[in-house]
Amino acid sequence: MSPRQSNKAGKGKRRTHKRRNPAAAALANPRFRPRTEPTRKGKGAAVRRRDKRVPPPDEEDDSG
Repeated sequence: MSPRQSNKAGKGKRRTHKRRNPAAAALANPRFRPRTEPTRKGKGAAVRRRDKRVPPPDEEDDSG
């Protein structure tokens, strides 16, 4: 065998890492809940900030 192949020789087909199924994990572990609402990735920081802002409470509203 040529020296360039030697570090791979004899290892066979390595098992690839399989990611857990989030639905199965939620059933198995009650503490783990996958995010139901889609994440706000790729929208830019301004949109994420705008979503977090809450309109200021009106003082006149409660007094009725």
